[in-house]
Amino acid sequence: MGIYNFDPNKLPDNLDTSKAENENNSLFNSYKKRYDDTTELRRSLAIIFTITIIMWLFIVFLILIINNRLKLSDSVLITLLTTTTIQVLGMMYIILKDLFPGGTEEDKISKNE
Repeated sequence: MGIYNFDPNKLPDNLDTSKAENENNSLFNSYKKRYDDTTELRRSLAIIFTITIIMWLFIVFLILIINNRLKLSDSVLITLLTTTTIQVLGMMYIILKDLFPGGTEEDKISKNE
């Protein structure tokens, strides 16, 4: 029986629960602190990566606009656009997958075993 399956209503009536309540409170506080820290990390990383991606796309857009002066060949432009697209999509996938894990409970249980 793990801590997630714990039911305080199933305790015997004559059991001294003062120590358990104190430990349960500290467990709750540690979970709350971890949740708050993770939420703040997600928020700050999402902002940082969003700004980075916007700046990267803006620079690529500027290169495409001033291409008349730079005289870049078609293969260079194709490579630039392809790698930029792959980098932006890949970065967003990694960010979303790592920062916001999901899946069903069965997936999480099978990974832990």
